[in-house]
Amino acid sequence: MSSNTRGRKHVKLDETALSEIALESGATDNRLALYFGVDPKTMTANYSKLLAQKRAERKIAIARAQYRRAIRGDSTLLIWLGKVELGQTDRQIHDLPGVEKALYEISEKFLPQTKRGHAKK
Repeated sequence: MSSNTRGRKHVKLDETALSEIALESGATDNRLALYFGVDPKTMTANYSKLLAQKRAERKIAIARAQYRRAIRGDSTLLIWLGKVELGQTDRQIHDLPGVEKALYEISEKFLPQTKRGHAKK
């Protein structure tokens, strides 16, 4: 008894549903495979191009929405976009004269003295 078919039965998913779910959820190939009841390798082998396109569309839609909110005056998004797009940073002050000494003196005065990592009783 000889058979002309090899391997698993070909699985054809509803590409419209797959596109919609991938776009809305941003789910990984593994999660989409689980949802549709197929092997993750099948999802990657047969639908990677479609999923890559939908993920790109999702990222562009999110970026556009963020940009629109920022331009309308959302200060949080304006700051975030400035950091991400323009390389802007918060100014950090690392060396303040006397601060380390003052913190040490405060800790010596108010924190319990320790021996081998345990507070004295």
